[in-house]
Amino acid sequence: MKTVFFVAIIVFAGAFGDIMLSRGMKQVGEVNTLNVYKLFSMAWRTITTPAVLIGIGFMAIAFFSLLAALSIEKVSIVEPATAVAYVINTIGAKFYLKEEVDNARWMGSLFVCLGAFLLSVK
Repeated sequence: MKTVFFVAIIVFAGAFGDIMLSRGMKQVGEVNTLNVYKLFSMAWRTITTPAVLIGIGFMAIAFFSLLAALSIEKVSIVEPATAVAYVINTIGAKFYLKEEVDNARWMGSLFVCLGAFLLSVK
């Protein structure tokens, strides 16, 4: 039961973290220079963007939940179980980030989940 709890945290915190990092980096803007001063300026903008900080926080929660899950269950069970995050990320991209998500991407996400499910069946 603890494994299910930690996997759920990994999935939802990780997916939300990914979505928030994407949102934050869209706010920061594209990296299109090798000028050191401009790169440091962009790095400062990145670490002071609220969406990026929220994303980092949720990714940290997902990481420490992964450590906890791996302390009680095999990696061959934990990692495939987290594949549902692909579907959650796709849903977040479509409805929160307003990205164009075509049918092939939806099917790809679902196939990854199905394959991961088959790997994790005991």
